[in-house]
Amino acid sequence: MGGERHYGQGVAIGDYNNDGDVDIAINNHGDYPELLRNDGGNADHCLEVLLIGAKSNRDGIGSSLKLTSENGRAHRTVQGRHELYVG
Repeated sequence: MGGERHYGQGVAIGDYNNDGDVDIAINNHGDYPELLRNDGGNADHCLEVLLIGAKSNRDGIGSSLKLTSENGRAHRTVQGRHELYVG
């Protein structure tokens, strides 16, 4: 982005290139969208969980995920998509 100003109207996160880190897509008003790839990486220290719900809630919205490891705890709730990223 190099110091340029943009007016973003939406953002989506996900692992665009399946390398284990989260990338960011930004929808800019009156301009092209941008993909901010996280190429610095996290050495695959990320967990992606794909939730599959029942017919009435296929994306598992409202599902809760609690993780505990030697490095700590994490809690995530599905809020409109069926993938969760922790890491």
